[in-house]
Amino acid sequence: MTLRTTLWALAFASVPIPAIAQQSIIATIESFQLSDPQQCPQVVGKAADLPQGGNWLIGEQIELLGRTALSGSRDRGDVIFDLNQPFEKVTCYQQFPELSTGEPADLYFVATQDRQTCGWVDANDLLATNTRGQGRGSRSICETPRALFFSDLCTKLRGFGTRYAEEVCVDPPFGLRAKGVLVGATVDGFADTSLRYPFYNRPERNPAYERGGSSFFSTIEIHDVSRSSDGSVMFLVGDGVGDMFGWIEADGVRLWPTRMGVFFDPEGRGGFYSKDTDMLTDWRRSLFDPNVTLDLNRIERHLHGDKPLVSYPIVRFVDTSERLEFLNEDTDFHEVILLGTAGEGRASALLSAAESAAQLEVLREINIHILVDTTESMVDYLSPLRVGISEFIAGYDAARRDPATQLPDARIAVTAYSDFIDTDGKISMVELVPPVAVSGSTDTRLFLSELERHSGLADPIGGFVEAGLEAADQISGQFKGNGWFEARPHFIIHIADHGSRSDAEGAIPEITARMARNNAFYVPVNAATDDKGETRRESARAAYLRQGSAMVNAQGILSGELSESVFRVDLNTGDAAATVTQILRFVVQEVSAALQKNRSDESGLELSTTTGDSALDAASANFRIDEVLLERLGIASGSQRVRVALVEPSFSPTARRDGGPETEVAWTYTVALEEVQVSELQPSLERLCTLLGSGGQPDQFRALIRNMAASFSGDALTTNDEVLAVLSELSTLPGVQGSFLARPVQSILDDASSDDAGVVNELREDVCWTAYHFNNVIGKRYAEPRELQWNGARFVLRPGVSIRKRNYFYEPSVGAPAYYIPSWFFVVPSEVRALKAEFERSDEGGTTGPCTGFFCE
Repeated sequence: MTLRTTLWALAFASVPIPAIAQQSIIATIESFQLSDPQQCPQVVGKAADLPQGGNWLIGEQIELLGRTALSGSRDRGDVIFDLNQPFEKVTCYQQFPELSTGEPADLYFVATQDRQTCGWVDANDLLATNTRGQGRGSRSICETPRALFFSDLCTKLRGFGTRYAEEVCVDPPFGLRAKGVLVGATVDGFADTSLRYPFYNRPERNPAYERGGSSFFSTIEIHDVSRSSDGSVMFLVGDGVGDMFGWIEADGVRLWPTRMGVFFDPEGRGGFYSKDTDMLTDWRRSLFDPNVTLDLNRIERHLHGDKPLVSYPIVRFVDTSERLEFLNEDTDFHEVILLGTAGEGRASALLSAAESAAQLEVLREINIHILVDTTESMVDYLSPLRVGISEFIAGYDAARRDPATQLPDARIAVTAYSDFIDTDGKISMVELVPPVAVSGSTDTRLFLSELERHSGLADPIGGFVEAGLEAADQISGQFKGNGWFEARPHFIIHIADHGSRSDAEGAIPEITARMARNNAFYVPVNAATDDKGETRRESARAAYLRQGSAMVNAQGILSGELSESVFRVDLNTGDAAATVTQILRFVVQEVSAALQKNRSDESGLELSTTTGDSALDAASANFRIDEVLLERLGIASGSQRVRVALVEPSFSPTARRDGGPETEVAWTYTVALEEVQVSELQPSLERLCTLLGSGGQPDQFRALIRNMAASFSGDALTTNDEVLAVLSELSTLPGVQGSFLARPVQSILDDASSDDAGVVNELREDVCWTAYHFNNVIGKRYAEPRELQWNGARFVLRPGVSIRKRNYFYEPSVGAPAYYIPSWFFVVPSEVRALKAEFERSDEGGTTGPCTGFFCE
């Protein structure tokens, strides 16, 4: 069975839903009853607008029921599908209501992505979502599965009596999800066959069950653990965005039991050893000769430059003073997961992967400019256009919450045009809707109010041909500033009933060339208005169809040349608004498909993909905008950029001594957080910053501290002990031992309500420091500590300093994404002042010189 979606509406309907009355759910149960397998497409099609969610069928001999009694009883005679393929992505459309006994529901109505297979399935045959506690936010039917909590993984591993539990299950952070890094490669032909770890669709090391190989290395999430019949421990792994790779031997995964990562220091003084014995031998001989280093220029570009902020996962910190196998004089060190083969390549492998993934960042944000003819023949039909745009916005933000859809962020605008004003080429155009972000907070009534009030544009020249191609040409160069995403793909959706004058047709090669240079795509949509049997109107419509097809063909965005490749929307029917919505969805689907193509190419696996909306014209199947997007990035569709690399433990000392006294290595530490954690931490910290000094409100402050701890942990916190456990973990972050993050809650509350203004201001400065940097994370900005100053209320840039752009969110081509937050975001000003004072005291003899480090200026 295919994993391809036949209707784009499937992706858009994965919307978290509020609680629904049981009577309403029971009423809709009847619409999910079927006796014939061939009824699936019809039954599922009628459910396209209902709340949905995604999951995976994981199990043996899965039965899908066509009917189920409201009592929850099941009858073998109702089985319409017996599946022996235990690894299939499905969409969930309905959950069986709570039984009269009060027992929770355990049946879900699901359908495969092609809608050909459907039915009621037992919850045990679906992949566990791995939620714990009440959680935060709304729930959806069949939530996107999350990785196991690391503590739950350890419990299972201890039950198996394996060595993994002894090595990594030492007080894992509260709420940490189980992640790891793939070891070696899963493809045939890899030089070291002992490191070949294929994916299976069952927890069995049997070639008959292999899903396929891959040639990528990446951080992955662990969703389940099992034992194979030969006793091997098997992990079920996925990419963290809704796709499963399959079962893999546990030896093929290097576990990451912390949230911490480490990267080189700004001076490039650090290095990694392949063996801890070599590192300690060098240390005891006052030598420093690591076999993994990196060019200082590459370090700088990834620390403070234009390259992604990356980090090598830390497996553990080793305090040699607490371990009997080390000497008292031995340096402390980190054990890390390093990617690569040997020498320079070992350290640069991750950087190369990150730089390659950064290429695809341009596909994660798009601009959509709707250009609409509002002359006399079109003005009466603006209502369905407004409704269609509104429905697109309403569903788009909700659909983005399912990361498996790979939907980009979008900004959208609407411009009306008519014809030339004069012979100088000026066109009558008016911006009805300025560029606005498509999000859940978008008020479509306000957003589209000008479109609703618009009474149309006069045609200064007259006739039925207009200046449509010329208007599209002009706005293709206007996607700069003014609310648009910069340097991102642009789509001009041109909705009109009539075309341009014949002389515009001769300029089509030049127009499309300019659009290509601006990374813009032209998508024509012919509006079926009433031509009233007039020859001039019919001729003008024929011109639009001819010119639109020529524009599409000239852009090279069709798989083959068609005589007509223009979308149509009949404005005289009740389906007009829905068609407008579908065309907008088609555009973003093409961008999503480009990302998905690349993921499948790089992984070597058939990952979930989407196709166009079958409700659109048949021409939609022939568009290849997705391939052109990749080609413009220099990525050939269908090519596999092999990233085979070894993943080995490596060791980085916290200090070095190479023929001289011991000196500390200022390693760059990062904290890896999930997207939801950052999105919840940022407003909590901002609110804390605002609340401090405003007088009283200890209950609000206490609640914000609890919310901050819960967001950092990634889990719901239900007891005071859990809050304290998380805050205690925060205190272990490098450099924050003296900050407010490391202090007892009561101590923070006491300072917040202190009568001493100095105490309150110092605490506020500390809180606002972290809040400032988390605001930068959300805003994709970056500033070094020495570039900031406190104005008494907020941190601001020093005079003459400009903010830099930075993306903290590393989303590999294939694998689990994460925000990598520099740990110095948590190193608050009061701690820096204490460090500087300590430095100055230690330098009273004038032997070490002034403090000139990262925080000192």
